[in-house]
Amino acid sequence: MRATRGFTLLEVLVTLLIMGLATTGILQLLTYGTREYEELTRGWRQREGISTLRRACRQAVMGGNIAGLTPAFAEALLTRTGSGLRSAGLIVRPQASGTWFIQPRLYDDRNGNGREDAGEPLPLTVWCFRDRGAAS
Repeated sequence: MRATRGFTLLEVLVTLLIMGLATTGILQLLTYGTREYEELTRGWRQREGISTLRRACRQAVMGGNIAGLTPAFAEALLTRTGSGLRSAGLIVRPQASGTWFIQPRLYDDRNGNGREDAGEPLPLTVWCFRDRGAAS
């Protein structure tokens, strides 16, 4: 009787198949995790940018610098924060007794073309601020 040593071709092929499936699964898991993390951090950066813009608008109203609230002001502020958001406009409307309504039109420029495309606009919001010197 002759003793055989080593693996048969079928055993090697099955082993390679199992290793290939395991490697593919791990790589897909890593890719999915990275994509989800990027979306999560994008949301954090967007919230930070919106919060910074809101604070700056509030300070401008309270300081009486309403003329400084322009779309260029919003665009510069959002660019500086690195939020990935862009400004499509900033509507400032005065109301009675020193109350101001500010409506930013923001979009997430995912494709980087600098234009507001379908699917990029964020939901509209309106902020309400009052002058410090306004009568209550």
